[in-house]
Amino acid sequence: MTDTSPRLDLPLIQPSQAQKHVTHNEAVLALDTVVQLSIAGFDLAAPPADPLPGATYALGAAPSAEWAGQGGRLATWGPNGWRFIAPADGWIGWDTEGAQLRVRKNGVWEVLAMGDAGNGGTGGGAGGGGAGGALDLQNVPGLGIGTAWDATNRLAVHGTNALLTSDGGFDIAVNKAAAGDDASLTFKTAYAPRALMGLLGRDDFGIKVADDSGTYRESLRIDRASGAARFPSGARVSQVLHIPGKWQCAANGQWAGLSDNSGHGAETYNQNYGPKTGEPTSRFVDLGPFVRRGSRIVALRGVMRANQPDLSAFDVRVYHQTGANGDFWGNDYARTEILSRDGVPIPGTAMYVVDLAIGYDVPKDGLLIMALRPSTPIASTRFIYSSLAFYCLTAPD
Repeated sequence: MTDTSPRLDLPLIQPSQAQKHVTHNEAVLALDTVVQLSIAGFDLAAPPADPLPGATYALGAAPSAEWAGQGGRLATWGPNGWRFIAPADGWIGWDTEGAQLRVRKNGVWEVLAMGDAGNGGTGGGAGGGGAGGALDLQNVPGLGIGTAWDATNRLAVHGTNALLTSDGGFDIAVNKAAAGDDASLTFKTAYAPRALMGLLGRDDFGIKVADDSGTYRESLRIDRASGAARFPSGARVSQVLHIPGKWQCAANGQWAGLSDNSGHGAETYNQNYGPKTGEPTSRFVDLGPFVRRGSRIVALRGVMRANQPDLSAFDVRVYHQTGANGDFWGNDYARTEILSRDGVPIPGTAMYVVDLAIGYDVPKDGLLIMALRPSTPIASTRFIYSSLAFYCLTAPD
């Protein structure tokens, strides 16, 4: 006959044993510790100065003083001093300090997860407080779903989707204690903040973005009283610069500018932008749409048609023309070619959509000048009718 029980290692009364009450009392005291196990502290290295009777502690790996040599065991204070019990994997105890259940796994007391409690009924008997033995989730210090929670992230979820649904309306509230606090959502990449939205240090709604250095810039602020929106870092909005009109294409294939008055009133035609070979001349006498420094020219788009089928394609150049304030830009200026495209098709005499990407950031206030010539030989003067527009993003305010 063995001296102890196989599971809890309780002392057994032996046949013809004297002082059987001693062995019996030892077993009762051990049961008093492990039944409805309650643990006052974990991974402790030294005994507390004034323990309460029956208080039980989970010892660290190398405790000292009266606990020396008892690493990993449970220590219970009683009338005769400390009693030590070696816990086994699977034991469940109540953490009185953290107000949570813990389970012994691989020699470590881990917080009992909901999955542990709901698997095989293990948590049903220990969790208590709920129908069918469910865990009591009222006032829990934290919750981790697929990952571990910590003191900063009391609710932690690891997954790809989350669903909140209702038979009626649904509201998610993010509350802050004072106006100077934040009530916000943070969007991150590899845990580095990239954007914030919410009540950011004030009661007006705002959006901020962060660069790689972690510097935040305020992009949007909406006044809670008036509803007015501000863009503290500036705003770039879409802008369309229309240039409708007619192009007179000479039989010699020289470069031409847009007709004067854009087709309104008496028309004259500008065909002095250069010869049929090479690029347009550098002296422009027409004015084009004005663009501000910081704007971005996205594309040239619109519809065009030729008045005769022998004009089936055209070449186009677009320039950003600028100069010093007070100078005559036609002679004393700087120009940058921002679009060069040859052989843009407009076959027949029907309307054709033209969509030519540009992608130019305007470095200085200036004008957009456009020149056009036929790509194909034409018998005589031909016309291209057009309704074109430069699509832009405005400069930040």
